[in-house]
Amino acid sequence: MTALDRLKAKIEEWKSNYEAIAKENEELKAKLENCGSGSVQDVSQLEEEIARLNAQIEKLKQEIEEKDIEIENILENIEALLD
Repeated sequence: MTALDRLKAKIEEWKSNYEAIAKENEELKAKLENCGSGSVQDVSQLEEEIARLNAQIEKLKQEIEEKDIEIENILENIEALLD
């Protein structure tokens, strides 16, 4: 497996993790909206979980952007070598 293949696999893993976290985040938001009669503690816990997941999502977005730049650089290097 080449470095490019490993990088692509890692990015796919990050994208998958991002999608799973985003889905979980949406589910928690829905729970939060539906628990208007819930205790303040329950709402607070859900808000904390949503904040944690949003932070993870932002981190994954940043990592994906960084890896996209790395991939572009690798592809440019490969193209330069092939010319």
